[in-house]
Amino acid sequence: MKTQLKQEYMITVANDGEGKSFGHLALAYDPNYPTKPNTRAATITCIQPCKFAVMGKTDYRTVLDRADQKRSELMMAFLRQIPFMKCLSNRTLKEAQLYMECVRYQVNQPVFYEGMPSNFLMIVKSGNFEITRTFDEDNCYLCGNE
Repeated sequence: MKTQLKQEYMITVANDGEGKSFGHLALAYDPNYPTKPNTRAATITCIQPCKFAVMGKTDYRTVLDRADQKRSELMMAFLRQIPFMKCLSNRTLKEAQLYMECVRYQVNQPVFYEGMPSNFLMIVKSGNFEITRTFDEDNCYLCGNE
């Protein structure tokens, strides 16, 4: 009796070039398996002569760690300037920043709307914003109706 093996096909999923990068996901640290080497998820084949800038796993992680440390220091300095956070301990601020992310908004893009659930706070790092509220026309002294 013959056993039929599954036939596999190589499918091109992307063609990239100068300025693009790859391989960083395979270098990511998996805290569940700190000693297990990660494997590549795809095959890379040059379709023209190529030159690559190559960085080893240890150096890559060192660069990321330094960038994270610098980002953490900048965030701590920023948070220390926020009035309601000045009284918090360094430990509490460090923990708080782990849950924060930087989100960018475009001009005229709403951040949230009146009436939406309050699930988060916003701390402005840069830029200006406008706050608007809806008022009942009959009870709005700002509208000229007293």
